[in-house]
Amino acid sequence: MIKADNYEKILRRKIIELAFLQYYKKYEHGMHGPNSFDCAGLPWFLYHEICDIDIYDNGFGLSTTTKIMTSSYGNLRIFVENDYNKDLNLIKSGDILFFHR
Repeated sequence: MIKADNYEKILRRKIIELAFLQYYKKYEHGMHGPNSFDCAGLPWFLYHEICDIDIYDNGFGLSTTTKIMTSSYGNLRIFVENDYNKDLNLIKSGDILFFHR
């Protein structure tokens, strides 16, 4: 039997490996793979393929944007740019990072 923390590590590694296989595929608005992706489509594809989850489910908003991918499947952590108390060690391989200006 695989322990939960080892299972999570395996899933995270698989997400990264699949992401690297998509490296040379072109950006195309509204696409969710497997031949082209937009900014929301790539993470959706990865988590759908590896974890069999739809990260748009239970998200915030009505359209398929990166904003709604902060869904009930994970935790949303907000790091303010000039916040010197932020702990970047909380970020793990396979996490989805959002950058806002």
